Amino acid sequence: MIQNVITKAKVPYDGARLFQNFCFLTPLLWALGILTISTVLMVMKMVAERWPRGLAINLIVASWLGIAIVQIGTSLLHGVAVGNFFGELRNLTSFAIVGWVFGALIIAMGSAHCLANERTIRAITWLGLYMLVLSTIALPFRFLGFSSLTFPTPLGMILPPSPAIRFYTSASFFWSEDTFGEKTARFILFFPWFTALGLGALSVVFISTLDKNWKWRLTGIIGGSIATVLSWSRMAIFCLVIFGALQFCLRLPRLVQIVCISAAILALYVALLNGFDPVADYDYFQSSLTATRPGSNLARDLIYEKSWEGFLQSPYFGNGLNFPPAHKTEPIAIGSHSTIYGLLYTAGAPGLAAFVFTMLVTFACLIQRYLTETSGEERQRIVIGISLALSLVLYCKFEALYSLTIPCFVLFAWIGACFPSQFQSSAAGMSRVFVSFTPQRPPNGVQSLASVAMVSPESNRALQTTSKNPAFERALRATATRKGGCHLPCDEHRTE
Repeated sequence: MIQNVITKAKVPYDGARLFQNFCFLTPLLWALGILTISTVLMVMKMVAERWPRGLAINLIVASWLGIAIVQIGTSLLHGVAVGNFFGELRNLTSFAIVGWVFGALIIAMGSAHCLANERTIRAITWLGLYMLVLSTIALPFRFLGFSSLTFPTPLGMILPPSPAIRFYTSASFFWSEDTFGEKTARFILFFPWFTALGLGALSVVFISTLDKNWKWRLTGIIGGSIATVLSWSRMAIFCLVIFGALQFCLRLPRLVQIVCISAAILALYVALLNGFDPVADYDYFQSSLTATRPGSNLARDLIYEKSWEGFLQSPYFGNGLNFPPAHKTEPIAIGSHSTIYGLLYTAGAPGLAAFVFTMLVTFACLIQRYLTETSGEERQRIVIGISLALSLVLYCKFEALYSLTIPCFVLFAWIGACFPSQFQSSAAGMSRVFVSFTPQRPPNGVQSLASVAMVSPESNRALQTTSKNPAFERALRATATRKGGCHLPCDEHRTE
């Protein structure tokens, strides 16, 4: 019986394998049109099986859930104020709430199942490989003059047609949009829209830099970088250049870092002496970005203007989860395409305050985790998490983050994985004790004590206390000698 208990307990549940297999099967799920639904089911299953332990990670998860709670509260209060309570009650299933909830759950999943490991990194580099292969397949069609490359999926053909069905169930390689004054392809691959591909591919690039095999590392970086550029997400490309350069500098030897920083300061000083104007050049850079996609910028400016007007009309409770059109003919909605303006419009000042608090908590915990970590390898993983969180901050003005939590689940899972759950660590430590302590037939009087230690909820502490008993240790050594020997945990972990 004791051997059976040890056998069952020495291998803790490995939920990370489900996540890794999901990454491997992503193209198949995408082709079937069930990628988004499968992501939701995977997250719910993994969170239901294990919840993270630790003050920092639970504070982060609670703060992300707090955005949804504030959104619900302000929406219901607005409904009461305008006499449309039941209408707002129906709107609680909006993605503006569900997205924040799943962002919190995915972060919790990453921590509870300790996803920052070598196998997960390799699975994410596979996503980079898929991006590279799919982009290579689709590019010739673009050069041949195709304006889009989209295929129906089995699920998409069953469901009634709608914009949401098109986004979430179609297998699209690229669509066309007005860029540089002409029809330009923007790649989408296995994401619902272009900006989601940009942020998701950015996550693949950063995480792939941690792969120890240089071939896979290069594959993930190249595939993710190509997908980021082909998405034509200007903010994703900007984050790729800035944070990629930052990570590269952080991995250089300390002396080389000092030389590079000194050279950069000297170059900036010389440039200022020669008439370099940072403000004017920044304005020129901004106007250049605006000129790349003028139609998109006009639409965003209109949305932001209408959203701000709505916030001024109801600054305390917002306007509820209603997204009226911002233009008579264009399919653009007030409160969309921006986390900041969206929260101000729908939830008022409390919504924006909840989001700012969430980001401050997330960064504070990540930085504290980085400063207290002594392992160089773990610190590199935390740097990736900080870079991804900074990317979210830059994205929040131009995109609604709640719409990116499920498509970009890799990013949010990695942020959570920077805080490996204490439960997982304890289980791993217990399994090592069980593996080392496997006597075949303990002597009388010891078997009952060992059995209690194995099946009790306090098994680890009881086993350690018992192993320090000299009589117990002598009995086990006698049994080991008589039965052919066994490795005792006290030999390896003695702290005398």
